[in-house]
Amino acid sequence: MDEQIKNSFIYPSEEFSPIPFWFWNDTLSEEEIIRQIQDFYEKGVNGFVLHPRIGLPKEPEYLSEGFMAYVKCAVKEAHRLGMRVILYDEGMYPSGSAHGMVVAENAEYASRGLRIEESSSSDPVLLDGEKIVCSLTARKCGNAIEQGSVKRFSGGKLPDKHVFLHLICGFTGGHIRGIHIGEDDWENPPKSADLLNPEATACFIRLTHEKYYKALKEYFGNTVIAMFTDEPCIMGREGDARMVAWTNGFLEKAESWGIMAEQLPALWYDIGEQTDKVRRSFKKLLEYELTESYYRPISDWCVSHKIALSGHPAESNDIGLLKCFHIPGQDLIFRRVAPEEHKGVCGTETTQAKCTSDFARHRGLRRNLNECFACCGKNGIEWSYTADDMKWMIDWLTLRGVNLLVPHAFFYSVRGERRFGERPPDVGPNNIWWKYYSRISTYIKRMCAMMTDSFNTARVAVLCESDSLPHESVRWLYENQIEFNYLEEALLGSDAVTILNGMLHINKQQYSTLIIEKESLISDKVRAFEESGGQVIICPKNANDVVDFVEKDAIITPQSLDLRVSHIVKDTEHFYILVNEGEQEISGKLSIYASDKIYVLDAWQGTIEPYDGMPLRLRRRESLILAVGTNPEKRIEICFNKRTKTVSEIKLEHWSIGGKSVTLGSWTEKEETKDFCGTMTYETEFKWNSDKEECVIMDLGEVHEHAEVTVNDESAGFRLWAPYEFDITRLLQKGKNTIRVSVCNTQANRYTKHRLPSGLLGKVVLKTGNTSSVFDYKSEI
Repeated sequence: MDEQIKNSFIYPSEEFSPIPFWFWNDTLSEEEIIRQIQDFYEKGVNGFVLHPRIGLPKEPEYLSEGFMAYVKCAVKEAHRLGMRVILYDEGMYPSGSAHGMVVAENAEYASRGLRIEESSSSDPVLLDGEKIVCSLTARKCGNAIEQGSVKRFSGGKLPDKHVFLHLICGFTGGHIRGIHIGEDDWENPPKSADLLNPEATACFIRLTHEKYYKALKEYFGNTVIAMFTDEPCIMGREGDARMVAWTNGFLEKAESWGIMAEQLPALWYDIGEQTDKVRRSFKKLLEYELTESYYRPISDWCVSHKIALSGHPAESNDIGLLKCFHIPGQDLIFRRVAPEEHKGVCGTETTQAKCTSDFARHRGLRRNLNECFACCGKNGIEWSYTADDMKWMIDWLTLRGVNLLVPHAFFYSVRGERRFGERPPDVGPNNIWWKYYSRISTYIKRMCAMMTDSFNTARVAVLCESDSLPHESVRWLYENQIEFNYLEEALLGSDAVTILNGMLHINKQQYSTLIIEKESLISDKVRAFEESGGQVIICPKNANDVVDFVEKDAIITPQSLDLRVSHIVKDTEHFYILVNEGEQEISGKLSIYASDKIYVLDAWQGTIEPYDGMPLRLRRRESLILAVGTNPEKRIEICFNKRTKTVSEIKLEHWSIGGKSVTLGSWTEKEETKDFCGTMTYETEFKWNSDKEECVIMDLGEVHEHAEVTVNDESAGFRLWAPYEFDITRLLQKGKNTIRVSVCNTQANRYTKHRLPSGLLGKVVLKTGNTSSVFDYKSEI
């Protein structure tokens, strides 16, 4: 294994740091800004997204010289520390209105839409700012329109049994969320801008981007690396539900796409066999126009100012809207992807990680990002979000190729409910894992570095549309350790993809199998691929339709539905990334390709060990990386065993807190501690008289949430998730031993008053066995 790769794994570059949203949400001061940046830096966080958020005072005004003075203070300190800064382009979101200043400058730049009014009159009542785009007549049949009956109205008498259908353009009334208390959806929010109007976009750039550049010119292209645009919404939030996206002069553009005025009622009614085609074409038109009117001008501005365009579109399947991004992204929010209920492989949201990573890999883009962890507490209790959840999501994202994590969010302030309740939780300084965060940030760096400047060896491509990525058939691939990449139909049809000897070639990727869930996606290029010897699987109905016909790289016996595998090549070295996405330890024999020398890399522990042929372990919330050489040609088997055979167990029953005897159980079940949020330290004493050479593991059983252990005043490490097991062999002494367990619960008790299980619930046991047959657990030191 290359020494440079070893060193870069153990000591990962700061380039791969998490770059969190930093919510500026309270009165700012230069001293506090600098203090927090230094705190980030000390925890291994080497960058941030400077994000104005609700809670900012009205003075200094957003984007004013006074506001920019604080921005420059932050960027200057980041520059001094060698950190990276991404600027956020809005106050607050969705992007495009400059906190309503675009519309304030010109009321005609407000978001527009098109509605249809059914009437018996040729002269509809128009609201302020509305105008008729076109008047049609049609014959209605219930809630549908008789096929072929729609005609333009050019005067005269309305035909019998017909109605007028007036297409009316007007303002949607949409808005964005603001940055001052009293500017949220239900209060007095800033107006959203017309993102289909290039003049409105130019105004947005002038008001926002140019002001940032004027204040920070010397830092662009070095400390300031990107501008983040956040889920721009054409209609604005809570726009008129009767409307579809539109702008002035849009009818001519629609007709140039072959969508005639007479077909537009299909956006509201069933007009017959053309309905789906019209709706699909209109969606593609909006995708194109949003790209050209909004994303491209901003992307071009970023290039000309030596930074990248980053961020993400509104929907997790919007791969077609990533065209102008230099660092394409998505967002994992609201626990739509999670460990429970198969949420890691079921549902449309499960496509989002590979939406960005596969878009990037096919275009040779180094980085792709995910804005992650927002509102991801279980059962809607956001402040109950745990490090256990975070670790699972980090692994879920990076295994799928995401290599820049943007944690949502670090809060400048948690003062008052409008701040601590704003899309919580704080996943940084104001949460219980902050003291351990350097370990988390280093893990993120190692995983993101591994997935950068590398490519996977997937031989399966799954064909997708610009706004729809299959998720049902790929579940079978995940659960059978078959690697794949999404390939857009437009990209397949382009010159970027070539066909040679039954293989699709694009960038560094080569595919021998193409999976297609919709027959409508079969094209001449697909037929040419099949004729050259490639395999095409159309509309698979079950796992066997896929698994039985695809050559497998990694094979585990017996089958493990929770094991995920990615085989990557980095600097000619081959690696297998293994992640356990389930709740039980992985057990079985894993067959992979390898050369003679194999190394086992543990990104959490920061270790690299030669593989000695002994069984490995992959517990819940764990990952491993196997380095298998530069030319892995022969199959080998690696055994994964639980190795939990125990010679004896000793139950530790007598515990005290602060000298007072306690019974193990949840703090919330006791009157005096039911609302407690913080850390309690449990203590017990016992005698150890064994002379045997044996391994001793202390298993704390059920814990909520973090546990840190000392034995005879020496650290045994910490655990942030189950299993809460500690190897205390080297710390035990003959005779009396004292164990202290410090347990910290979540912030839910403090911020949401949910009395969730808290503390050391047990049972606590010492498990002993001989050193060759029992645990190989590594404590978190």
